[in-house]
Amino acid sequence: MPSDYDLVILGGSFEGRIAAITAVGYGARVALVEPPGLFEQRQQKHYLLQALQQLGEGGNRQGVVRQLQTTNEGTVQAQWDWQAILAWSAIAAQTQNPTLSADYLNACGVDVVLEMPERLSRQLVVTTATRRLTARGVLAAFGTVPLPISSLLEPAELEPAKLEPATAASKTDAEAETNAEERLSPFMTGIDPLLSASELPNEITIFGDSAEAVMWAEALCLMGSKVRLVSDRFLRFEDADVRRLVRSQLIAMGVSIIPLSSFFNRQDQQNQQNTVDSAISEQALLLGQGQPALILPGFVKSPTQDQTYTDHQGHGKTYLHSNHRLQTSHPRIFACGSLIAGFSVHRAIAIAEAKTAVRNALFLPTRRMRYRAIPEGYYRFARVGQTPRFARQSLPIAKDQYGDRNLANLANLANLNNNLNSNLNNQDSWDGWSVWTASSPNSTDLMRMDPSPSYCKLICYEGKLQSIHLIGDGADELIVPLAAMIGKPVSAIAHLIKELAADDLMDLVAAAAKKAGRSRWQPGQWRRDWAENWFNWRRSQSR
Repeated sequence: MPSDYDLVILGGSFEGRIAAITAVGYGARVALVEPPGLFEQRQQKHYLLQALQQLGEGGNRQGVVRQLQTTNEGTVQAQWDWQAILAWSAIAAQTQNPTLSADYLNACGVDVVLEMPERLSRQLVVTTATRRLTARGVLAAFGTVPLPISSLLEPAELEPAKLEPATAASKTDAEAETNAEERLSPFMTGIDPLLSASELPNEITIFGDSAEAVMWAEALCLMGSKVRLVSDRFLRFEDADVRRLVRSQLIAMGVSIIPLSSFFNRQDQQNQQNTVDSAISEQALLLGQGQPALILPGFVKSPTQDQTYTDHQGHGKTYLHSNHRLQTSHPRIFACGSLIAGFSVHRAIAIAEAKTAVRNALFLPTRRMRYRAIPEGYYRFARVGQTPRFARQSLPIAKDQYGDRNLANLANLANLNNNLNSNLNNQDSWDGWSVWTASSPNSTDLMRMDPSPSYCKLICYEGKLQSIHLIGDGADELIVPLAAMIGKPVSAIAHLIKELAADDLMDLVAAAAKKAGRSRWQPGQWRRDWAENWFNWRRSQSR
């Protein structure tokens, strides 16, 4: 039957708005369906974190000044006007990025439907309370919402089915196959305690092991709150050395990092419930793994054999599965953003996935999503290139990047970083891989009271950069130009450094690159062996 739209986007997230403005730019007829207020609330969360980071850094610098003053006036604890901070973040969410506002999208030709999507049929018919939209393709870009605390009590024993949102409207896959329509569940958020608080809480418990959870913990600690970070596997998708340094820095700042198994009292169910109630009363934030904000029909979320993937501990993922072209089990339904990974992703990845999914949805699905050179900057630490991001990668992508010869060594990308570290002193056993690091124990910036170490790691394969990891002030900005160096010889960094302003972190990058350059003349390398043989032969000749 004829369709009303070329693409219907189930939005509510940043990547949903990016997808809408991208699709209308191709001249397609696009509809954006999203729950009212969900995008604005997520934008407010983004700008609230930005405000806390800036205010925390400012308060930290004032503390250094007071500490170094010779007067005995004492230290005055700052009292934050929390309502003013919330009001600023709400205004910023509405006024910043005007090209992503609903009014601008309407003016560009996007049909913005601010209603809760209720049904999605196999024939690509999206139904809301007042609208019925037919489309040639559907893009799911509504993101994730936090899992309830009760589901974290026994994380090691969770079955995939238990991670589904518990709603009366949800059905099994068999029922969804019989009835081609299925209602979608309401959404919820994980920062409501902060948004509804009358003042900044004195004690805050954060559940999560992602980079987002770390940034919130650091910002709230700088604001003067007592922060407890409850983490199952701290920064599970980061480099091992980065995890260690970031963890030690958070502890030095005063953040208590508690393993999830130690936080919950497992003696009996009553004690577990009391622990959960205590955590909620202390303003708990849920910033870890999540579940889809809307329940999709079974014909969309049922994985096929080649679409399944596992995390670095071999646990099966239960989020919306997609292939390297961002297609779901339905060939005309695509997905992007945190909905695929099950956790909050960097905006650079969200933008790249949204543009790739829109291109494949509107035209032939031939464009593959590649994450190799997408920089991810998280305030004071950043990365680009191959890392243990197996939830976002697949073996065909690894084959393209490393070739058939080394695919056997990379049978599981989860072990990449551990293997590199364990084989660092035996390069021959790792067949061309090498790791070069440089670090500084503390920053010379007098505006910081806490230790501020800097760190750089370069991972190379046969002399070409495959991954860059940074820790230090300005890491999120420096990683952007360095991303262009992925796949190039390490020596290319020296030419880039000449064009960038020098700082402490850039000096570490230059030092690590210099180590890599000198390694070509280390014993065991062909250049060194050739030179020694040449010198030996020349000395043996008569003068």
